[in-house]
Amino acid sequence: DRAAAWFAETEDGAQALICSEIGSEGRNFQFAHHLVLFDLPRNPDLLEQRIGRLDRIGQTQDICIHIPYFEDHAQAALLHWYHDGMDGFSQPNAAGSQILQQTSNILQRALQAPADKTLIEQLIAQTRQASGAAREMLESGRDRLLEMSSFDAENARQLINQLQRVDQDSPLAFMEQVFERYGVEQEDHSEHAWVLAPGPQMIEAFPGLPEDGITVTDHRPLALTRDDIQFLSWEHPMVEGAIDLVLGDDHGKACVALLKNKRIPAGTLLFEALYVIECQAPKHLQLERWLSASMIRTLLDARGKDLSATIQHEGLSKQCHKLEKQLARKVASSQRELLEKLVADSDAIATRQGNTLLTKARAAMQQDQRQELDRLIDLRRKNPAIREEEIQFLQAKTEALEAAFDQARCQLEAVRIIVVGND
Repeated sequence: DRAAAWFAETEDGAQALICSEIGSEGRNFQFAHHLVLFDLPRNPDLLEQRIGRLDRIGQTQDICIHIPYFEDHAQAALLHWYHDGMDGFSQPNAAGSQILQQTSNILQRALQAPADKTLIEQLIAQTRQASGAAREMLESGRDRLLEMSSFDAENARQLINQLQRVDQDSPLAFMEQVFERYGVEQEDHSEHAWVLAPGPQMIEAFPGLPEDGITVTDHRPLALTRDDIQFLSWEHPMVEGAIDLVLGDDHGKACVALLKNKRIPAGTLLFEALYVIECQAPKHLQLERWLSASMIRTLLDARGKDLSATIQHEGLSKQCHKLEKQLARKVASSQRELLEKLVADSDAIATRQGNTLLTKARAAMQQDQRQELDRLIDLRRKNPAIREEEIQFLQAKTEALEAAFDQARCQLEAVRIIVVGND
């Protein structure tokens, strides 16, 4: 891993990496485009794996493959088998294992007698025949109707733009606050990279953080070239765990604040509440496609009027000040009856807003699932490869989504009592 990381360094990194077969899997070397094969494997799938270390997403050039060999040597026979027989260096070879199975006997004889030109020519001819038949079979199995209907240039462009915007939305600012709150130490590693480790003040284990620490980045190009650096996105287990940690923490979910604003009469009481829509569903249902994480906010005055549309949370918070704990308890105790009424009114408002969001999300889900089901049914009339099990699976998924929507509830997450006072 250290050698691969050194090779991936753009500045002062290694100019060449020499490795055994261990380097043929699980590596990202798309920044390089020269591959030297000092020996050729007998399994075509292993050759595909080796070339695939460089021929990856992010590669901007053609892969140049260099193969040194001795004439009349077993490696020369393998070179003819790959290059002249199956054209394995110029295009992906999905039928490599099948070709190997059909030509294994003559290949073994050619490796034992690599100087026999007649045998090499027979190997090449038999391999070409097997390769052509295998590729013809794969080509006949292509579902061209499905290929044509599976790509929409406009939708693809919009999806790419969305992915680019998501990449620009880094969770780093949020995570830095969480790290500080829960005692995770941060140290600069290099440009766009940081080392995270448990700090001495950390009370409990932090999700996704091992005892010996990890190195992270929010810069995708760096993560693609460095296998030893984890890419910190909103979907990273550590980030998801941190969000769950914050949401599940009871600290900071209820407070009493003093609002200093001369335009509002002293003694005025405001009740602010935050709600989330809880909808438990397995990840494979992808419920977030229609019901993204949404926060519902209410801000009620003493008469129960919702002011959230006219008074924004950020602007209000800038004018609020911390109230001493003893005084805060007195305020909450003295206004208990009014607060209970405001909680009920707030719950009713949030429930109505939540039901509106749920209805809209359910309608979008039903439309998408119905369109997909109709597409499969229509496609099945023309393509017998579409199985009844696929249609039944889609129907079962729709039923599971409907059940998840039925169980969705608007959940109170945090409250703030705001009392207006004089300077």
